[in-house]
Amino acid sequence: RWNIINVPTFIVLDNNGKEVGRVVEYGKYGVIDKELGEIVSRL
Repeated sequence: RWNIINVPTFIVLDNNGKEVGRVVEYGKYGVIDKELGEIVSRL
């Protein structure tokens, strides 16, 4: 369902359960919370 291949994988969902973003392993910055913040700011 979520197509998780690598761990850790963090998936951000909207109120309807639709995926709006994900951070795979340590993300593009190497800092998970920075990338999660970018995803959440788009909601």
